[in-house]
Amino acid sequence: MANRRAVLKGLLTTVCAAAVGHCGLAPRETEYDPKDITPTPEQLSALTLLSQRNDFLAIGDTEHRQIFCKLFLYHPSVVTALQQGGKKDMFIERSPKDNALLSPETSKQDFQEACPDRFVGDWIYNDAADRDFCDALRGVIEREGIDVTAIDQRLVEGEGKISLGFSAIPLRVFAEIQETIYGESNLNAPFVFLSAVLTVFSHLGQLTDDTKTTEALLQNYPEGGVIFYGAGHFQDMVNENNQRVDMPSLIRDAGKTIVTVNLYETDAERNKYYESSDKFSDMDLIVFPSRENPHGIHLNNPDLLPLYQQAMAAGQQHEASAIGLD
Repeated sequence: MANRRAVLKGLLTTVCAAAVGHCGLAPRETEYDPKDITPTPEQLSALTLLSQRNDFLAIGDTEHRQIFCKLFLYHPSVVTALQQGGKKDMFIERSPKDNALLSPETSKQDFQEACPDRFVGDWIYNDAADRDFCDALRGVIEREGIDVTAIDQRLVEGEGKISLGFSAIPLRVFAEIQETIYGESNLNAPFVFLSAVLTVFSHLGQLTDDTKTTEALLQNYPEGGVIFYGAGHFQDMVNENNQRVDMPSLIRDAGKTIVTVNLYETDAERNKYYESSDKFSDMDLIVFPSRENPHGIHLNNPDLLPLYQQAMAAGQQHEASAIGLD
């Protein structure tokens, strides 16, 4: 019996690991420590300028399997840069029913107990990542002058089939099973992978339709703010009726301005993405800049060249001041 279970376990792991790896979802090791995240002066200047000149700043998380993009956005210096650009609201890809937890009036203990299940996300599942993420998000929540709001209307209970998918096949349940049997839990594991497949592919159309979310956003926050979502939500998207359903298109159709900025862990990850895609954001920021690109910025939209040059100049001036050369 034990041998049969071991064989079955091995087969499940092999098949699912291969399938997940083929789809590009397999968790991967990283040599970086989240505490090494230090946004560059050029990046901070760019974020301030982009915030000043646009109603909405859409920041795309390109790596759901790691927390680096999230820790970058929630870094105190980044939040300060966004506030200096006039942004007072940050919108995240979670259910509005969890907004009470995002209030600074919620006790830190209650928040920390609920955060791993409600906000970390099911692509990430280990205690260290949970703790780092929740501490960073709580820091933003407690920050004076900025509000964090969950706006994803796809996840409102009773709103379409996707809510049924998430409630009927909660990834966390499968993650808990995986944790018990294998001692770890991630997308490279059979139970978690199978639940993800069932959830995603059963409701793929609704996963990519942000019409209702954008409508709610424009109605309740017409002055704009920072939208932090998976980067795919900011690419051109149409439904079966050939109607635009992506946030940037819908926001522009409403007469508002929006600029898209994708976060990549490294230059190598960014280069790998663009080898197989022609869908560019307006600008990319690198969480861990390379020696070849120490400022950590890639400009994709030539219309933003004057802003890019201004950000570079401001960053260099800051660096000169820091070492006493100004």
